[in-house]
Amino acid sequence: MRLVRAFGCLFLTGIISSCGTLRPVTTFNDPLSGPEHLQLAATYETQGEMAAAEREYRAAVKRDRKDLAAQIGLGNAAFSQGHNKEAELAFLRALGISKNNPAASNNLAMLYASEGRKLKTAEKLALRAADDERFRPYAFDTLATVYFKQGRLDEARAAVAQARSLAPADDPAFLPNLEKTARAVGDVTPPAITE
Repeated sequence: MRLVRAFGCLFLTGIISSCGTLRPVTTFNDPLSGPEHLQLAATYETQGEMAAAEREYRAAVKRDRKDLAAQIGLGNAAFSQGHNKEAELAFLRALGISKNNPAASNNLAMLYASEGRKLKTAEKLALRAADDERFRPYAFDTLATVYFKQGRLDEARAAVAQARSLAPADDPAFLPNLEKTARAVGDVTPPAITE
């Protein structure tokens, strides 16, 4: 019986000690490059799969923290899902890469305006974005929200009118979004009919 116990103890000791010699788990090597993650993220975004887009933008940022497009994309994807803290950090990192980037400036301003905080900063950011002609309609839409949150209703309505007059023909989602802003600020002017 002692021999069986001794053998059993020896056997258990061998099993336990072999646990310490297990090979470490190998890490997964990501086969995609940063630009490939960006392309995949953009595809997910156009399909409305924002969680997947956010994941791919995050992977692109992991590859290159100085990738401006990846930071802005990550911010946009996070913001669209209500992950505002992560969105704010991504937009701030984007502005750290390119201080006057109009997309990052406007989108951070919209984030602040949507939360009703840092409204003076949001106004400055949106005005900075409005300096770039390509972003001007979006910046005026953002300014309308900022002014509304500040109680500056006449300026909010004027910003809506400016945004309407500059509406980009190649962005079909712009006018419906602007009309939501217009209703929020009490602008009852009917949108222009475009053919």
